[in-house]
Amino acid sequence: MKKATFMPTLVLLGCSLAVSVGSVNAASFNCRRASGCVEETICNNARLSRMDSTMSSLYFRLRNGNYGAEARRLVRSQRSWLVSRESCGCDDTCLVNMYRSRIQTFRYILRN
Repeated sequence: MKKATFMPTLVLLGCSLAVSVGSVNAASFNCRRASGCVEETICNNARLSRMDSTMSSLYFRLRNGNYGAEARRLVRSQRSWLVSRESCGCDDTCLVNMYRSRIQTFRYILRN
């Protein structure tokens, strides 16, 4: 009998831990596997984490709505942006400005 009541408790405990850990970071990538200063800065900054998630969502909306040459241009542009993002290093302000600009660009494109 004790095993039957013990197991559901462990399952519930595991689920609640997974929910609380998962809600800490909203970045578009797995913060447990963050590599380098930029990703670690994003994971440790709630604002940047939200901005990363927003930017990612907008990017995928655009990518899923484009095909052929347009889609390829968007992918190349995003890769280039990610490379330029690295120039910010651990500078929160630089990263916020990079994300703000990219988000504004994507929103503009989606409106037109």
